[in-house]
Amino acid sequence: MTQRWNIQAKRDATMQNFAEEVEYKPVIKGVAVGDEACNILDTLIELGIHGVDFIITGTERCQLEQSVASVKVRLGHVQPRITLNPHEMTGADCESVKHIGKALADADMVFIISCLDDACGHDATVRIADYAEGIGAGVMCLVALPSHHEGTAINGGAQEALGILQSRHSVLVLPNGILVRSIIGGITDLVTKQRFVGIDCVDLKESIFRYMDIKVGVGMASGGNRAVEATKMALASPLLAGFDVAKAQSVVVSASVGKDASMEDFAGVDRLVRENVPDSTDCTIGLYNNGETGDQFAVMLYCCDSQKYPRKALIPQLPESLENDNQADIPPFLRT
Repeated sequence: MTQRWNIQAKRDATMQNFAEEVEYKPVIKGVAVGDEACNILDTLIELGIHGVDFIITGTERCQLEQSVASVKVRLGHVQPRITLNPHEMTGADCESVKHIGKALADADMVFIISCLDDACGHDATVRIADYAEGIGAGVMCLVALPSHHEGTAINGGAQEALGILQSRHSVLVLPNGILVRSIIGGITDLVTKQRFVGIDCVDLKESIFRYMDIKVGVGMASGGNRAVEATKMALASPLLAGFDVAKAQSVVVSASVGKDASMEDFAGVDRLVRENVPDSTDCTIGLYNNGETGDQFAVMLYCCDSQKYPRKALIPQLPESLENDNQADIPPFLRT
């Protein structure tokens, strides 16, 4: 009797573990780097993005104190640039890095928002992106470049940082901050909301996050032929001006609608997208419930190009002079 009870207990425990695995939801982080990006992130929090934890980093103490984000990390409060070079790192830099590392340690996907509007932001954006990808997270950098009136030094540094980011990570250059909610939400909602046709986190890492150059098109439509019309708008979006969708190596479609979704909607999107790209293009299409009551159909089209090359040793180790005996306070990827 005891043996039979033990077998049943093991079965129950196995089923419970299986249920926990099935219910697992990816951990998604949104990181704002720099004071201007913090304003964008605060707006995102107010608008609401389902299933995303937000972190802000900046140089101004008052900016951090006023932010509604739950995790705040101050950068560059000893010197104007945060350095992650083991030979130049100060104790203050070490503390900043440890806080960022702890905040990102369990992330599956990381969206980094940066306006590259100061020297600290240039350096920190690159380093944080390197760290996030180094721990295995899918990383996308949403970058808004500073305006020309901010001076040659700021713009020159921004272009240099952008070049480094584009050589290592998935980068989408923003025409303005208004689109950030749609761009991030179009990806995160695919894995956090009720799905009619699902895409999981692994699929997204393969179809978006392993490409360096990303362009996005947006389309919305209502009525009887809404899915096809919204897809046409996305394919012809001004945001894709100068980019040939047919040359994309990967295309990801994030489609959303209310509860009245149908397979006819999905089939219309799938057919039209595949008609516009060659058979060699990797097409991934997801359809989810946006929770709205109307019949509006929305399409976010992510066109990805320039596949990443395998990289190693992006994450420097902490210098011995800054180490302490409390290894538990140092994220795993920073331990020597």
